[in-house]
Amino acid sequence: MKKEEILMELEMELKHFFCRGLSDAFKRKAMEMAVEKFIQERASRYTEAELDKHFGELEEASRVFLEYLVGEGLLDLKKGVNPWVPKS
Repeated sequence: MKKEEILMELEMELKHFFCRGLSDAFKRKAMEMAVEKFIQERASRYTEAELDKHFGELEEASRVFLEYLVGEGLLDLKKGVNPWVPKS
């Protein structure tokens, strides 16, 4: 599979996993935007082999995505701050 196809599939899977259950349209859109930003800024830097290694399983992809959210300050695991809540 080509890198572009892998990235598109990864984006769809992350959006499905992290956004589908959000009933609030604002929260869902914010999470979708976080996924898109992650794909553009982080995942697109990987080679095809690295994408397969880091994102071949949804569990690993979720871990890397959550680490990205924490690193960007969008998610604070200690405080339980949700990534769709604007930083104050």
